[in-house]
Amino acid sequence: MSVPAAFDAALHVQAADLLVEAVVYAGYEVEEVPGNERVRIWESDLVAGNHDPPLNIAELIYGVVRDRMKKTIRTRQLMRLLQARLRMVMRSR
Repeated sequence: MSVPAAFDAALHVQAADLLVEAVVYAGYEVEEVPGNERVRIWESDLVAGNHDPPLNIAELIYGVVRDRMKKTIRTRQLMRLLQARLRMVMRSR
């Protein structure tokens, strides 16, 4: 079944608009997780014209959450050390 040329053209315009929007959003993703090599490669592939570059979303989310958890744990450890040091200083007075 063929479709009228105008309808086909309209679909192409819509697809192009979505692709442009995808490239814009890809830039936002790179800003959200700076230094994430997978996201940077995904964005580069998208900009280069690969309209369906692979990116494992679960892996991305788990990696970001894991990194933030590590930072949180390090922050808590540092806070405990500082609190212990403060108690020592206060006791010595």
